[in-house]
Amino acid sequence: MKQIRIMLLAVVILTTGCELWRPPATTPDELSKGLVVMYPGALNSTTEMAGVYDGLREAGVDHAIEVVPWEGPGANFLMPTTFLASQRPWAKAEANRIIQYSADHPGSPVTLLGFSGGAMMCILVAEEMPEDKSVDWIIMLGPGVSPAYDLDPMLSRTSRGAVVYWSPIDLLSSQITVALGTLDGVFGPSAATYGFTSKNTKLIQIEWSSANSQYGNDGGHTSYISSASWIRDFVAPEIMNIR
Repeated sequence: MKQIRIMLLAVVILTTGCELWRPPATTPDELSKGLVVMYPGALNSTTEMAGVYDGLREAGVDHAIEVVPWEGPGANFLMPTTFLASQRPWAKAEANRIIQYSADHPGSPVTLLGFSGGAMMCILVAEEMPEDKSVDWIIMLGPGVSPAYDLDPMLSRTSRGAVVYWSPIDLLSSQITVALGTLDGVFGPSAATYGFTSKNTKLIQIEWSSANSQYGNDGGHTSYISSASWIRDFVAPEIMNIR
């Protein structure tokens, strides 16, 4: 049933271009406490991240939360060999925007959170930051990125590092990236199914287990965004503990 709901959501967005949900506007008080920037997956839709937003708020995350679609339509991911180059200008502008936020709110923590293709956006934005600038924390849910992608440049632009959630039974992601390629242009299973090969000590990788099922996360690709209770109990604490 959950997969059917996600498919219907995809049909609505791709055929009509309509968003079914948009996040509430941020407030000055929220911005003073911190910023969470969420990048959606292949649909490149704010609607994709509604469950994540709800889970963070249910947990008591009081930071400003933005959902930022990346450059161009979601169909850009169908061109994996040129995708990264096409997104670099957007990523640089987004990095500059986040740097400006930090300048305006010194000491306020910044978290980048990406689902599926949005995890690649987290990586690109961090890579485009100058060496003397950084975000606090990066969270990647089911990243549509090749397992061997070099994460060191991204991790060097974080103060705490990054956490990756992946599932060995994420068959949907494997099928898609074998056929269409990961967003960094590799045709094969992604880190969503196998995790990253990086041994960098700033990278934490968390493998799905059956214990997650009681929170509505069945290990499938879309469980990361459709289970607000899982986000509340597993992801939100990662953000709330960065102060």
